[in-house]
Amino acid sequence: MRMRIIRQKKGISQKELAKRVGITQAHVSEIETGMRRPGYELFLRLADALDCSLDDLAGRKSNGDSIAKAG
Repeated sequence: MRMRIIRQKKGISQKELAKRVGITQAHVSEIETGMRRPGYELFLRLADALDCSLDDLAGRKSNGDSIAKAG
C-alpha cells in the first residue's frame, strides 16, 4: 500500500488523515507500517481523503488492459 507516500506528497499529516476518515492517528500509523490492513469501506474513505484512485492507493500498476478490451 502506498498510503504514506501519497499522504506525504500531498502534505497531509497522519493526524489530519485520521480526522478526515474518522480513525485514530495510531490506526493510520499501523496501516502505513503494515501492522493493520484496512477493510473495504475504510480503504474507500482513505482514497477519497487522499484524492487518489484505489489502484494508486494499493500500489497497483496499470498494464493498459481493461475489462472493455477483454474479448
